[in-house]
Amino acid sequence: MRQYAVLFTAFCLLYFPLQAQKKTFVEVSEQAGINHSFKVDLATFGGGACVLDFNNDGFEDIYVTGGAAPDVLYKNNGDGTFTNIHTPTSFKRTYDSYTQGVAAADINKDGYKDLIVTTMNYLNENRSSAPNLLYLNNGDGTFTDITEKWGLENFRVNSMAASFGDVNADGYPDLFIANYFSSSAAGISIYNEQTITNSFQPSIDYLFLNTSGQGFVDARAFYGLEHDGFGFQGIFTDYDNDGDLDLYIANDFGYKSSPNLMLRNEYPQKKFINFANRLALNYGMNAMGIAYCDYNFDGWMDYFVTNLSTSVFSANAKEGKPFIDRTFGLGVGISTIVDSVYTGPPVSWGANFFDFDHDTDMDLFISMVR
Repeated sequence: MRQYAVLFTAFCLLYFPLQAQKKTFVEVSEQAGINHSFKVDLATFGGGACVLDFNNDGFEDIYVTGGAAPDVLYKNNGDGTFTNIHTPTSFKRTYDSYTQGVAAADINKDGYKDLIVTTMNYLNENRSSAPNLLYLNNGDGTFTDITEKWGLENFRVNSMAASFGDVNADGYPDLFIANYFSSSAAGISIYNEQTITNSFQPSIDYLFLNTSGQGFVDARAFYGLEHDGFGFQGIFTDYDNDGDLDLYIANDFGYKSSPNLMLRNEYPQKKFINFANRLALNYGMNAMGIAYCDYNFDGWMDYFVTNLSTSVFSANAKEGKPFIDRTFGLGVGISTIVDSVYTGPPVSWGANFFDFDHDTDMDLFISMVR
């Protein structure tokens, strides 16, 4: 096994003058008590993190998956430091599984954020597929495993990321899980186009409807989620401003299997329709992550999709028209990295929009490795 660390990060700052770029952030991980490392097993990928206020004290806490290492739940102490309170008492089965992604939502509307932790497989000898793990927040600093009780125990493939969104407007968050392989990745020693697309089958993603805070039911058949792909992430947003949540899915190896999908929600019908082709969002790429915001304040959502090459910025053209590729026009089209350590194409993973300089427009952070 080896340790996985992020080695290179890049800022792409929309509307931010180059001459104004200077050192703005200070590394404080050590003094803050953040010392977690993700452990890679079977040549798989790095994991995910989730920011949530799990104890409702007004301070944001952090859950980070560990892969083949234990996960962490960093409690914000309110003084610039964090304490890891992740224990087998609350999260026993995460210690037996290769954990991958994590997301939070109040699934039973009791006022506390609950957690879904996605898994690739068990950490046993044959690396058999494991269920994704659902944890109910008890409101007292502990969590209870409700995976089986809520109907998720028997759904076992190699899962990547999870997202919550209320697709049927009943007031309860529903659950989407992006899946990668349809079976265990046992025996794989290197991840590349040949070993993945020739040896392993892509998986159909999961969509679970929340039954009024009592459990989840498989809703793929109802909603028409029948594609298979090497799913990396899915996000719920309202791209067409019709008042319901649509689903944008980023797929790895989209040129070999399913490309990226934009599933339009046909609410009140229980149905999604893929509009990616019509919207010029059907990129067949090594999509890793999706960031979104209304970058130009026109009232319509725009999207940035990371790639194992040049990533793509798609601007919303409104009213169902094809999105406009603004990647190079906005200065975020990084095609080559050149420095003293590495020269080659960018390898981009997660991304996020935020206003780091408080000038009211959105800036873009991209995590990269080399």
